[in-house]
Amino acid sequence: VVIVYHDQKRVFTGEYGSANREWNIPWTSTTQFWTASVAKSYTAQIVLHLANEGLIDLSAPVTDYIPEFPNYDDPVLVWHLLAMRSGLNEDSDSQHMSGNGLGGYGGPGMTNDEILEFIYSQKAPIFVPGSTKASYENVAYSVLDDLIQNVTGLSFPKALEKYITKPWGLDSTGAYKWTHFWALGDNAATAY
Repeated sequence: VVIVYHDQKRVFTGEYGSANREWNIPWTSTTQFWTASVAKSYTAQIVLHLANEGLIDLSAPVTDYIPEFPNYDDPVLVWHLLAMRSGLNEDSDSQHMSGNGLGGYGGPGMTNDEILEFIYSQKAPIFVPGSTKASYENVAYSVLDDLIQNVTGLSFPKALEKYITKPWGLDSTGAYKWTHFWALGDNAATAY
């Protein structure tokens, strides 16, 4: 499905192929796709909107917006989260081994509050935040979700609607509850 916008107007829609070949169901402009980590780009765009509106300073420590966030010797800045250079520890293997499902498919999963508690209880980052080292971080986007909610008072689905889907006329796009790997089960910023 290809949808092209120009000057906030839809100028082209192309629908090709099958969403399900076995049942001969075609793709349409309203077919819902599992976007997985593409949601991170939506989250980043919301944060950039908030920065443009003067509600977030990308160079400010995360603690300015989330008092519960750890106050490390080398502070984690907002842009560190966006760039996956925060040094936050996902520790997926040990979390999965503990049986809470954080690190693997099919586990019982964790609530958003449990994931934030895990993140905010970390004694130190695994590398200096903002250094040249980067690590693909789902946890960083969980923190950004919390930051967005603290700054706007909006849940991720509502912020997504306000800043992304409604202005772009994406009527079939949104976040929904998903209780699988890293979707957090609470319509969070890493959701699908």
